[in-house]
Amino acid sequence: MFILSYFLYFCGMKTIRTMIRQCGIPAELPVKQIGEELIFVDTLSSFERIEGYADKVNDVLKHPFRLDYYCIFICTGGCLVFMSDMQTYTLKKDCCIVLPPASICQIVSYTGDLKIMGIACGRDFYPIELAGVDSNLPLEILKEPMFKMSNDDIHLTVSSMNLIADMYRAGTVPERIIKGQLVTLYNLLIHIIRNIHHSTGSRQGFIVKEFFRLLSSNVRIERRMSFYAEKLCITPKHLSCVLKKATGLSAADWIRERIIQEAKVLLLSYEYPVWQISEILGFPNESFFGTYFRKATGNTPAEYARIYLK
Repeated sequence: MFILSYFLYFCGMKTIRTMIRQCGIPAELPVKQIGEELIFVDTLSSFERIEGYADKVNDVLKHPFRLDYYCIFICTGGCLVFMSDMQTYTLKKDCCIVLPPASICQIVSYTGDLKIMGIACGRDFYPIELAGVDSNLPLEILKEPMFKMSNDDIHLTVSSMNLIADMYRAGTVPERIIKGQLVTLYNLLIHIIRNIHHSTGSRQGFIVKEFFRLLSSNVRIERRMSFYAEKLCITPKHLSCVLKKATGLSAADWIRERIIQEAKVLLLSYEYPVWQISEILGFPNESFFGTYFRKATGNTPAEYARIYLK
């Protein structure tokens, strides 16, 4: 429970910080934030300071949240099941996952012995040399964001993280050298991914992955299934059939789910009135947005925000 609250706060997410503040949970969690650009964690202990807030922390974890940092997480114990941009991941011991900012995540379940270590860097600190496609992550990592590591891989990765943290914390190492070490870290992860033998994905698997990538990038401006089908060079019917077979939900279902996730994140950020959220998400007016949201959740947008605050 407390490890997960730390996991979320560690990512530097405005939504989670706002929710923690709204719930009255102490914000002084044991986070090793080296600066605004870099956050590092090498242990997940000392949670005594938030004892007595278990129910409130658990309530926070039920809601979707948006990442603000480029994050690399390694699971060293236990198991975490979560969704990122509508795809479900099971992070187990010795698994690593790399996530870009703006990813919308939601916790599904976790074990009590969950332990996570990692590093996160801000957008402005992220080396331009790593810029790939879309989210600016290298293409190899975009295709394979989660992977299992050997003991040697973990040792090398953690050593690289420690070196970056030590250089940044020292305050005397030029920024270009620290960024160069970040490039080395990401290149190390790419090397690990390339050395992992995966079965070649099917055409259907490619369609599913590409659909979710496109949905993550375009959901605020495009809700038409035909838009995504055209990008994938297939018909809307074929797209929906592939997704239904692979995930149990149609393309229309996933588009609606992602829009509702976006809406929940914006509502719980307490930064925008409902009418402005409806504009951000491309609805013609607040009334149409309210009807759409209520049909999917059973509550109006305002009711959803009030219920959470109770």
